[in-house]
Amino acid sequence: MSEFEDMTYHDWQLAKNDMVVAEAAMMRVARKLMLTNADANLLEIISHVVRLQGAVTGQIEAVIEWYSQDEVVT
Repeated sequence: MSEFEDMTYHDWQLAKNDMVVAEAAMMRVARKLMLTNADANLLEIISHVVRLQGAVTGQIEAVIEWYSQDEVVT
């Protein structure tokens, strides 16, 4: 059994909040690096990380929506 199978609705909401905070932090880092003319490869890596964080946040939102629908049915 994976650790995700034991997560509650509240756990998923906390995970989403963590991802949103992490995504915002990475965007702030990217902005600061752009101001310092940072290496383009580093900025590209950060942009990929931010996109991945957004994708994970989207998946977490889907799980939260599923939980919400499940609670309405039961």
